[in-house]
Amino acid sequence: CLDATHLGVFDIPLISNIPNIVYFYEKHEKNQKPTQANPKGGQIDIYAPIDASNVAFYDEKAKKAVKIGYKFDKDGNKVRFNKSTKKEIK
Repeated sequence: CLDATHLGVFDIPLISNIPNIVYFYEKHEKNQKPTQANPKGGQIDIYAPIDASNVAFYDEKAKKAVKIGYKFDKDGNKVRFNKSTKKEIK
């Protein structure tokens, strides 16, 4: 399961100029059969990447994850904004 008390940062942002914050990778346990390399076998921990739908933007002032919306400014450019505070994200 995801550990929501820790935050991490992507190496490569999904959207330019906005750092993406993501909750840690999911940790799974896998049952492994005994092999020559590991004659005992047993449970091992593997880390699987999380789905992109679980990525959340983190607001430093609010200290929580926020939803992002899109709107057009007066010049017709598409801009991102924080849905809870209605402020633009630059």
